[in-house]
Amino acid sequence: MRMTHGIQAIDARYLDHQGDQLYVVLHGAEKPVAQVLLAGPFPSERTFSYLPWVRWARYLARRGFQALRFDYRACGESTGDFRKQSLRGWMEDIKACIAFLQAQTPGLPLVLHGLGFGGLLAAKLFSEDTGDALLLWSPPNSGREAFRGALMRRLAIDFGLFKAGQRKSWKDYMAELEQTGAVDVEGYACSRDLWQEGNQFPLITPPASGQPGTQSELRPWKLVNLDKGAEPLVGGIGQWRTANPEGVYEDLRLNPDLSPLYEENFQWMKKAVQTIGRPVK
Repeated sequence: MRMTHGIQAIDARYLDHQGDQLYVVLHGAEKPVAQVLLAGPFPSERTFSYLPWVRWARYLARRGFQALRFDYRACGESTGDFRKQSLRGWMEDIKACIAFLQAQTPGLPLVLHGLGFGGLLAAKLFSEDTGDALLLWSPPNSGREAFRGALMRRLAIDFGLFKAGQRKSWKDYMAELEQTGAVDVEGYACSRDLWQEGNQFPLITPPASGQPGTQSELRPWKLVNLDKGAEPLVGGIGQWRTANPEGVYEDLRLNPDLSPLYEENFQWMKKAVQTIGRPVK
């Protein structure tokens, strides 16, 4: 389905991929000078980050950076059985999206941008020579950390919903994982194989000449640890809903103005593309 948003052409469609379908949305630029592959967060965080993630894609497209966002297999609008998914399989999803993106406007520089869990996958692909530049927003240190964080949020929800003695503990969930081969992580059946794969999947940052946040000469990269001001791109609903003295919830940051964050990171992307030899106005 192709539609327009201002001067942008937005193309939403399904890509056939390894027996399933990937839902992708291409935010086209009027005169593209670069491409950005947006690898989103862990599936259970998709709901919270969705709106600012879409706005970020539009922000990039209006400035000449054609952006593609998508849902991993078995997540969001894409098809598949979550129990059968793997980190390597989701990396294959990213590769399929990159192939589609590059077919639209061949020859343009490619920036990989990962949010949270997506940063873990994007960084791994970048280490394998995929992409010309890499931007990471709050990636976990490993797949284990990503899964553990999601399960901890589930435990927090259980604490609010069930009385002591009725709610499960971490030990209970781990026993369930061993006995049934899967554990429910915020509505997603995380398999034992996926959990174990996460234990062997560390965050890989490029061997640049400085600490995270610097860039190499040939393949620029940057790591940004988002703070509370970037919610709801990061954090769960319990972290960005607060009650006033009357017990009424306020500061519900469903639709915050993240323009400063967008502009700062766009300027980095612009400089990165210029570094690899592509002028950007």
